[in-house]
Amino acid sequence: LMSLLGRLFCYLPVGTIAFRLTLACAVQAALAAAAVGLITRRLVASAAQTSSPASLTTHVACAVATLTAGWSYALLLQAVRTEVYALNALCTLAAAYTLLESGERGDRRYLLAAALITGLGLCNHHLLMLLAVPGALLYLLLGWRRGAPLGGLHKRTAVGVLLAGLLGLTVLAYLPLRAA
Repeated sequence: LMSLLGRLFCYLPVGTIAFRLTLACAVQAALAAAAVGLITRRLVASAAQTSSPASLTTHVACAVATLTAGWSYALLLQAVRTEVYALNALCTLAAAYTLLESGERGDRRYLLAAALITGLGLCNHHLLMLLAVPGALLYLLLGWRRGAPLGGLHKRTAVGVLLAGLLGLTVLAYLPLRAA
């Protein structure tokens, strides 16, 4: 996944190829910090039990969380290195956000998006992405659509989640095709 996204950044008409690939990591790290802010907004609104995330407390919490994540040493280090870890953070946080949205809204499309993003993340760094899967499964079993048995997942939804995850994994098909 990182190779394909890096290839897209190589088409930008600025700097050297190395600069463009590092720029891709910087953009991914910035999006990961923004995802921290979105997750914070969802959690603060959920804790306050309001559907409107427009309160001053929510805005301050989002700003603090986003800036803390964005200025953290770990994310800053990955933003200036051409590595897979900024993209991994983005995939993990985006999957977590869509999973939270799925639970709050009760919309299965967000659940499918989380599975797709997880599949894409597995194409980037499978071990680190697999570390997030047990937490997601626990959330689904205990918290999705509060009170519904097994998170309200039906066989049809489970099959959809599996297919969305497999669709994300199709990026791995690029390797043997490119090698041929």
